[in-house]
Amino acid sequence: MTATKDKAGVLAVREKLGLKDVDFQQQSVVLPGDEGVHINPMIKGPEDLMTHYYEDVRTLYDAFQRGIRISGDGQCLGWRESGKPYTFMKYSEVFERSKNFGAGLIANGCEPNSDTFIGIYSSNCVEWICTEQACNAYSMVIVPLYDTLGPEACKFIINQANIKVTVCDKEERCRKLLEQASEMESLKYIIVVQDVSEEVKETAKKLNVSILSFADVEKTGKETSKDVVSHIQFSPDDVYYSYLPLAHMYERFALTNFFMHGSKVGFFQGDIKLMTDDLATLKPTFMACVPRIMNRVYDKVMAKVQNGGFLKRWIFHLAMLMKSKEVEKNIVRNDGMWDGVFNQVRDSLGGRVRGMTAGAAPVSAEVKRFWQCFSGAYLVEGFGQTEATCICTLAYPTDNSLNHQGAPIASCMMKVVDVPEMDYYAKNGQGEICMKGPSITNGYYKNEEKTRDTYDSDGWLHSGDIGEWTECGQIRIIDRKKNIFKLSHGEYVAPEKIENVYLRCEYVSQIFVHGESLQSCLVAVVVPDPETLPRLAKAHRVEGDYEVMCKSEVLKTAIFEDLRKLAKESGLKSFEQVKVLHLTSEAFSIENNLLTPTLKSKRAVLRNYFKDEVEKMYEAVNS
Repeated sequence: MTATKDKAGVLAVREKLGLKDVDFQQQSVVLPGDEGVHINPMIKGPEDLMTHYYEDVRTLYDAFQRGIRISGDGQCLGWRESGKPYTFMKYSEVFERSKNFGAGLIANGCEPNSDTFIGIYSSNCVEWICTEQACNAYSMVIVPLYDTLGPEACKFIINQANIKVTVCDKEERCRKLLEQASEMESLKYIIVVQDVSEEVKETAKKLNVSILSFADVEKTGKETSKDVVSHIQFSPDDVYYSYLPLAHMYERFALTNFFMHGSKVGFFQGDIKLMTDDLATLKPTFMACVPRIMNRVYDKVMAKVQNGGFLKRWIFHLAMLMKSKEVEKNIVRNDGMWDGVFNQVRDSLGGRVRGMTAGAAPVSAEVKRFWQCFSGAYLVEGFGQTEATCICTLAYPTDNSLNHQGAPIASCMMKVVDVPEMDYYAKNGQGEICMKGPSITNGYYKNEEKTRDTYDSDGWLHSGDIGEWTECGQIRIIDRKKNIFKLSHGEYVAPEKIENVYLRCEYVSQIFVHGESLQSCLVAVVVPDPETLPRLAKAHRVEGDYEVMCKSEVLKTAIFEDLRKLAKESGLKSFEQVKVLHLTSEAFSIENNLLTPTLKSKRAVLRNYFKDEVEKMYEAVNS
């Protein structure tokens, strides 16, 4: 797309606040031909796919520079210590530190080109962004290592990308890298934000790895500073709360958008349990959400309402009904007649949120509508993946219809292809979602086999997700191809779909549904909700602490009956229903490696972790 077309097309949309002229009945257009390729109505065809949003932003470096300009050098990054307010650094300060750090990397032997990979092994912090912006400024490539990764995973990534320099936030992660340093020939420097002990420095020296402080690299860069060369609307008044891992594309994409508009970004304290306190202090206007957190808030509120007596339940459900009618009419506010009912929940987000995004997995209709009602904010759902630079579809902020993930964005084309083993066919508007366009990566680094498995010969990226086109041209995620398995009688099962049904049980906090090709039925591991389980225990006269309750056969039977009713109400087929349960008191978490950083289940890890329990459940079924 040319710059002229880009400006004209984008401004036409931006000038109409709320996008009121968008035809919600035709949110994507089908190209001529028999492939059923869908594109955004803003573009004319494959040759017109959007490559940039603003004329002055063609790179990530440009995005940050625009933020400096339009914010008037306003506040950029914020952090806090427990019990204290947020401290913010200005855009120019972040840029100066980034420029100096990049120059310091060059002074320590890093070449300023796209063949230089800089690792970063850290939780969200100012130095994370300074490292990223330094790489953007000097055309180097940042390689994020999730802060939850262990030594073996770090070793694989560093060797795969031939990383010479890795930035760490603290000694603990520095030690993990040094554990594997003898098997990482490329690693020469570890740059640490916090101070490290003399013991660690001596260990590194013996391994021929140099330990540098982040501050010293900045200081060196300042002394040898080089000129920087790089090949709903947000505003400087907006504040974004950053808690999802910066190593994940979802969060980096979000921050780039806010930097581009000169907004402020406040980091969490590093502990999700302190999120409520952070939100109350920062009072963000925007935040990203993932279904697991959204479901958790919904379940807690609904459980509290259920136990609040008849009058409280009646008022809450009436308020939900009236607010839902407002949302359906696109009335988005938090100061209406019924909003007082939701004050406590809304204040838990800081009370100022006006926009949210939802990603990583589909959000159920009832949970999405609940969040729209209590927040009085726009909630935009989308679909995408890392290989597609985060997003491929995005719902319009003022389209408040449910059960879809929006229409194709203007930088990619989409189609669905047959998945006959799951009875999905493109002729019926259903199949595996495939994407193609300038925002889609070309393949996997040093992994031709994986590239061939994921991209077809025509360059289409196969997502592994099953979708269907709505009458209005939106995509709806209905299944998952990658995690399906076949039972012994030949039926294919998608466990994530089943788990989403069972998670509606008020006594279930987490669930892992499992099946095998040599078995005829499904089994499941359930983590009961520690807040609602005591109430169930009291009703069944079961005494003891949470661990004792999780071992109770009586409570397991009661939860199983609840799940059985939910399965029938939701229309699950007989072979999709779990036949045996195991209750565990150990929650799935990032720390025990059972969840991804965006809080999705690691199925292969869970399968191995609960191997003994799964075997016992199948023994019970087959006995």
